[in-house]
Amino acid sequence: MRKGNKVSMAWLRQHFPGRVSDGATQAQIEQQARGYILHLIGGILAPNNTLHVHLCYLKLLEDLEVAGQYSWGSACLASLYCYLCHSFEAKNQDVGGMFVLLQVWAWERLPYLAPGRLGEQPPRDGAALIGWWDDEFHSPDLATRDWMRAGRAIWRAKVLLINFAIVEMHQPERVMRQFGFRQLVPPPSQARNALHGQTLKKGPQDWEVTNGAAVAMWNNRLQLVEPEGIPDLLHAYPAGDDYAVWYESITTRLFRSLIWPDLPKEAQAIGKQGLVCMAAQEKFLRKEPPMHLVFELEEGNKEEGEDQANFEPAVEGPIPQ
Repeated sequence: MRKGNKVSMAWLRQHFPGRVSDGATQAQIEQQARGYILHLIGGILAPNNTLHVHLCYLKLLEDLEVAGQYSWGSACLASLYCYLCHSFEAKNQDVGGMFVLLQVWAWERLPYLAPGRLGEQPPRDGAALIGWWDDEFHSPDLATRDWMRAGRAIWRAKVLLINFAIVEMHQPERVMRQFGFRQLVPPPSQARNALHGQTLKKGPQDWEVTNGAAVAMWNNRLQLVEPEGIPDLLHAYPAGDDYAVWYESITTRLFRSLIWPDLPKEAQAIGKQGLVCMAAQEKFLRKEPPMHLVFELEEGNKEEGEDQANFEPAVEGPIPQ
């Protein structure tokens, strides 16, 4: 069941299925809720590659009313950034993090992989990227909800994202197209900040003190929001665009011609065999992006404008350290 400061996901799934028997006391209901939420954290929100979840999250569930006000989204994103970075190391064979976020990003940026929407749900005006996929599909559905618009006042906040030991820089100025704005040449990346790479393996610490500078930046997040840019109306940037020129200049090409003069014959043979395999799999890949059916809103049922304050964080601090 226990492994150091972690608890087995299998044990949580067995003992905290999210159901209580008739006549359960309030204490038993809350106990079951905490165990079930801990399982969700370790299985969906911030999974690692150990099949265990750290018990530090239990501290956040002491008061279930307060727990719903923490910025869980920023913590999920911090974990995903961290695990994606570590997964690129050759010695690592597994990866953690909330991969449903990466899945939706892939659907949006690689449309040939995306399922076609059936247009059964109305469009979520002003929703985050994942909210655009709140629909039914030709393939298995992805569960999305209205609450994914929560906190949109800080979606473009240029701050450090915190999840206990994990601290990762959020750089919206490098992905402005995700927010509907034209991408300009970004400043140098700050992904590898001084706190990058920290994990809970460092042992018990007062992370609010250790990451004090990051916490201070987070608490000032409403003043660090990247300004709106020019609406992005281009499907493809022209070759002479400053951003296109910059992107071309920093792109590392990993593939060379199979007839490159100095390419060993063994490498050429492997490459040609790879092309044969790709041709065999071509039938599994779409040649055209999927067709999306659009939900038709009935007259008088259009969503009214929402109060921006409803989507701002309910508390000033990040997840406590």
